[in-house]
Amino acid sequence: MPTLKTYQVTVNNNFVGYTPCGGYYIYTGLTSNIDDANSINGSSVLIPIPPTGYSFFVDVDLSIKNIYLFVEHCDGHYNSQKNQGGYQISCVDLRCSDCYM
Repeated sequence: MPTLKTYQVTVNNNFVGYTPCGGYYIYTGLTSNIDDANSINGSSVLIPIPPTGYSFFVDVDLSIKNIYLFVEHCDGHYNSQKNQGGYQISCVDLRCSDCYM
C-alpha cells in the first residue's frame, strides 16, 4: 500500500487580460496530457481565482516528486466554434517547501 503525503499547492493569479469568465478548473496529473489528469478534490467545480491566488491540498504517493498542474479556462480545453478553449500547464516540484505555480 502506498504511503501518501499531503502537499499544499498555490496557484498564483497570473491570468491578466481578457478571460471568458471569472474562474478556472484545476486538474493534477502524473503526465503532461490533460486528458489523463484528475480534478482536484474529485470534482470539476469552477474555481474563482482571487487576486491573492488559490491554495489547495493534494495527497500524493511519497515516492512521486513531481506532478503536472493544469489550470483550464472556464470554456474547456477543446477548441470549437463556440469555445476557444485553453489551459496553462506547469510541472510542480513537490520537494519544495512552498509549492507555487
